[in-house]
Amino acid sequence: HYPQPPRWTADQATRTFTFLAHYLHTHQGGSPDIAWWHFSHAVPAYMYRLMLGLAFGLVTGLTSGLGLGLTFGLADGLTTGLTVGLTAGLMVGPMIGLILGLAGILEGGPSSRASIPARRLRLSPNSLVVGLALGLVSGLAGGVMGGLALGLPLGLVGGLVGSLRTEPADLTTAIGPTALLTRDRRTFFTAALSVGIAFALPVGLTFGPAMGFAVGPVVGLVFGLEWSAWATFVVAWIYLAARRQVPWRLTAFLQDAHEQRGVLRQVGAAYQFRHIDLQHHLAHQPRPPAS
Repeated sequence: HYPQPPRWTADQATRTFTFLAHYLHTHQGGSPDIAWWHFSHAVPAYMYRLMLGLAFGLVTGLTSGLGLGLTFGLADGLTTGLTVGLTAGLMVGPMIGLILGLAGILEGGPSSRASIPARRLRLSPNSLVVGLALGLVSGLAGGVMGGLALGLPLGLVGGLVGSLRTEPADLTTAIGPTALLTRDRRTFFTAALSVGIAFALPVGLTFGPAMGFAVGPVVGLVFGLEWSAWATFVVAWIYLAARRQVPWRLTAFLQDAHEQRGVLRQVGAAYQFRHIDLQHHLAHQPRPPAS
């Protein structure tokens, strides 16, 4: 078995391995585990909030623009709606990140979050019955003041969402890091889409498509962020790759370093330097300059 030709230069590989060693020494207390769900610890809290806020603004701008297009007619309103929605979303995005940070959802940045990859999203039957009952009661109570057409659907949606749970992945099993990342990404999109649509429907029916398309994605993204680790990894990956500390094809690089070069080994769901002395040696080398 001959290794495949490397897709990265020696300088890129050295820069990445040195960064990983410094990252383990500085942010992981010298732990040998290179776990993708912990890479977000290397992102400053303010940058974490800003990037997630921009992501919220971008998604909200696109979807609310689509809602405006549907409101005013696809033929004439879609282009205008997307333009207005995207512009407003990018302007409001950083503010959304600040609000979520002040509300505690993004408080302290990723280093304070116990982000564990999810194996899957499941529906708890017992919690569903209790949640729907409580949602029905709260929806009726809220409907008296806010209108039954909105209060009842929102109450039922709240009960349904409350019955959803994530199953954390068993990090000690032999599942590979790439397979775990794929599962966690699937959980993120499942949670974001299901919760987003559940909230968008009653709001859209009550206040119009534009409001439904604006509220649903924000709520869905919040739940996806809380129930999986994939989004924080993406933030860290973009931040570190833009600063040239890791390659853009980071997962492929780590997999190649394990399977083809033998520099890393796989232990459960994480990678490790095959020789701990190499990790210690690189950790004491000058830190790679960031762009």
